Parts: sequence; C-alpha cells; structure tokens
Amino acid sequence: MPSILLIYDIPKAKNSLMVRVWRKLKRYNAIKIMDSTWSIEDNEINFMMVKEIMEDIKNSGGSAAIIRGEIIE
Repeated sequence: MPSILLIYDIPKAKNSLMVRVWRKLKRYNAIKIMDSTWSIEDNEINFMMVKEIMEDIKNSGGSAAIIRGEIIE
C-alpha cells in the first residue's frame, strides 16, 4: 500500500513542538516507524496534513522531509 513518510528532526529545546507534532500525527492515525519517522496512508488529505506539519516543523527551527512510496519492511 502506498504510504507517505514524514521524517523530521526537532531540536531538543523545542519540546512543545515535539508534543504538538506527535499529537497531530496520532490524531490522523499515523504509525510511528522510528523515533522521528511516521507513516500514513497516501491520499491527498493526508498529504496536505503532513505537508502542514512539515512546514510547522521547518518554521519552528527544525528540519523535515516527506517521502511518498511503499514500505517494504
């Protein structure tokens, strides 16, 4: 199944940003793959949501990227 991966790095001093990102991803039923890597089903609504989270991370001093593809395992 095609997935959207959000990979990010948030500075440790930005604890409120980490919590905000985690809550949004959980609300949309994203699956945590690794500490800063989340997967969610690939559709346009999810893509727009993940893109918004990515922009929030970048605007707050972190770094982030979105990858579209399939998780092999």
